[in-house]
Formats: sequence, C-alpha cells, structure tokens
Amino acid sequence: REFRSNLAERTLTHTHLAEPEPVPFAEPQPVPQPVPFGLPSMFLALPSMFLLSSCLHARPARVPAPPAMALADTLPMQPDASLDVSEAVRVMCTGLEFNGFPHADAGVERLFHWMTPQGRVKLAPPPPRHGTQTGVELDYFLEHAGGAALGALLLCSRYQLVGEPRVMPATNAHGKLATVMVDVYNEPADLALTAALDRPASCGAMLDAQRDGAPLTDAILPPVSAMRRRSRFIFSLEQQRRPPHIGAWLLKEAMPMDKTPLQRYAELGEEFEGPDTD
Repeated sequence: REFRSNLAERTLTHTHLAEPEPVPFAEPQPVPQPVPFGLPSMFLALPSMFLLSSCLHARPARVPAPPAMALADTLPMQPDASLDVSEAVRVMCTGLEFNGFPHADAGVERLFHWMTPQGRVKLAPPPPRHGTQTGVELDYFLEHAGGAALGALLLCSRYQLVGEPRVMPATNAHGKLATVMVDVYNEPADLALTAALDRPASCGAMLDAQRDGAPLTDAILPPVSAMRRRSRFIFSLEQQRRPPHIGAWLLKEAMPMDKTPLQRYAELGEEFEGPDTD
C-alpha cells in the first residue's frame, strides 16, 4: 500500500505539480591553441609525410584512353567467336567510321569478312554467270559495294547502339538470330570537311576564309550530298554453326528505318480529289 501511494504521489507530482528542474549551466571549455610549427614539430611530421608520399606513389596512374583512330587499328579483321552480338556490330561500325585505318578501305574490307555470303551479294550483286549468281570476291566487293547503311557509316561523325539486341533462339535450319538498332550521325561540318579533302581547291578556299575571318558561304564550301543528319538502321545478324567461323556473329543485312518515297506516297491513300477518269 505504501509503494502504491508513493507511486501515485510521484506520478501526480511529475505530471501536474512539479516544475521542471533547472539545467545546470555548463562552463565553457577552453579552446586549444594551435601549437607553433617549429623545427621539432617538423621532425615529428616527417614520418607521416613519407608515409603519405609512399601511398600516393603506390596508387596506379590514370592511363589516358586511346584515341578512336588508334582503337580502329586494333579491331579484328576476321570474325571472332568470343565477341557477342553488340561487340560484333561495334567492330563493323567503328571500322567503317575510320575506314582508312590501318590501311586504305580497311573498314570495307573488314565488313566483307564479317558478312554472310548472302549479305555480300546484297551489297555488291555480281553479274550472273551461266544463268546463276555466284559469290562475291573481295576485289569486286571493294569496288562495287554500296548501300544506305554503308554510305552513312563511312567516315561518319559518330554512331550509337539503341537499346538492347534482340536474340532469337537457334533452330534446326539456322543458328541464333539477332537484331541490333543503330543510329548513325553525320554532322554537316564533317560532311563538308570530307568533301573538301577530296577537292584540294575547296580546302584551300576554306583555309583562306578562316584566316581572313570571312564566313564560310555556299560558294566556298564544297557540294555536300543530301545525307540525313541522323539515320537509323536495323542490323540483322546470324550466329554461325559451321566452319570456319563457328560461334561468330556475321551480318546478314542492314535495313534502313527511314521511309522511302514510295512508302511516303503510299501513306496518302488511293482516294484523290476530282472526278474519276478512264
């Protein structure tokens, strides 16, 4: 009974009657004064300085990234089974972006090796022999290969893979199939510079205008083809199951996503204004 009364009295006192106890005032602590840096302190700090220096020297130095042209020199010329489908597309696109490294038309030559025989025929259809269409040789491919994707990727400003590749399982008829979407960018300045390199007179006129501070007018700039600034293509690849490139991804076709004039005309429909005519 006494414990309950004391508990009730303590609760009543703390909740209603008792005033808060004053908080004792804390005396301010003295601020430590800086120790003067003299000769003894310097000798004491020498071990820490040597330790810090050894740690900095132990860290690996930052290696600058090699330039893109140097990277083009290291690209494999023949198909490599250790590369996945995205890496195979990058090898072909980077080689075409820097087509002249390590030698002239190295990118187109690499593309020839990384394509299926059917894909080579689509880019460079050979003349029929005895009523049949035969394979494509390298010399013929280098001279006659052409297409929308090849023209956009050759000496392009840059390219970019869009999204993840779509891979379909293999069947009894073929190996794995994959599609990769690629955006190719061609800046107007890069196109003009590429065209000027083919015309030394235009290149000299551009340099003279830059030295004189004159604007680059259409009369000075070389004629540039009407190439789109951004073009999108779908690369269709197949994983080989037969020698000599077992397991490697080869390009079958690069289809442009841009609509052709015929497709744009077809979107207009079949209804025309005016009376029908025979």
